[in-house]
Amino acid sequence: MKYAGLIKEIKDILLPVCGEYADYEAGKIVRLTAETDSARLFAALHDEVPPNVVKKSEDIAKKRLRGEPLEYIIKKADFFGSEFYVDRRVLVPQADTEVIVEKAVSLSRSGMKIADICCGSGCIGLSVLKNTENTTADMFDISDGACEITVKNAAALGLADRANVLCRDVFSNGFFDGRGKYDMIISNPPYIRTDVIGGLSPEVKSEPHIALDGGEDGLRFYHRLFDICPGMLSDGGIIIFEIGYDQAEQVTSEGEKRGFFCEAFRDYGGNFRCVTAKKL
Repeated sequence: MKYAGLIKEIKDILLPVCGEYADYEAGKIVRLTAETDSARLFAALHDEVPPNVVKKSEDIAKKRLRGEPLEYIIKKADFFGSEFYVDRRVLVPQADTEVIVEKAVSLSRSGMKIADICCGSGCIGLSVLKNTENTTADMFDISDGACEITVKNAAALGLADRANVLCRDVFSNGFFDGRGKYDMIISNPPYIRTDVIGGLSPEVKSEPHIALDGGEDGLRFYHRLFDICPGMLSDGGIIIFEIGYDQAEQVTSEGEKRGFFCEAFRDYGGNFRCVTAKKL
């Protein structure tokens, strides 16, 4: 079998779950199993494929057909120019979330102390650290598994000395005990309404429920964060939230009630995805 034929075979397997993205994922799977890049794969389209590459590609595609996210199968995800280890203990980093990192980096200055609450894989906070100078971060999550993965990713990115990972429940008393004030607090909390989760795609439903469920109205975590974060900000400090596409008005209103100047920003798909709340 030639590489062109293998890509078509994998695409055909993936069509029921990937639809219009089947061609993209097929190419990605073959690149991974062949341990090559796009340019080399294109040049080798009419070359024979080693049998082990065929088998590995087919095995991954069959797992993907069952609705398992590709990133969980291959144990890695690309995000903001870096590679992150991921598995079923954390959400898969999404491209839309990169706007949170872009906003955080644009508002950062050298020496800032940052908190990343509900850090998951650490993709947001670690990406901010990697793209800023002399910054440090406390990275919080309730999940032991998520904290282990963040530690692993921090080490892989050479950021272990700048990232302090703490396994804490944001709803517990004394969540911030002993941490001091922050110049920036970032959070991508669970924000999906409880009654919506059952109707999500199989890929999303395979992700950890605790990282998805934002309560009856999807806003449970935002209320809590606006309760506990204001007193932890330094003068002129800022909070940056990821939000659901339909939550901008509610989250900005909540912040404005607490005396913050709030702005909402859209992602690359045109949906509201980010809210900043600046301490006045």
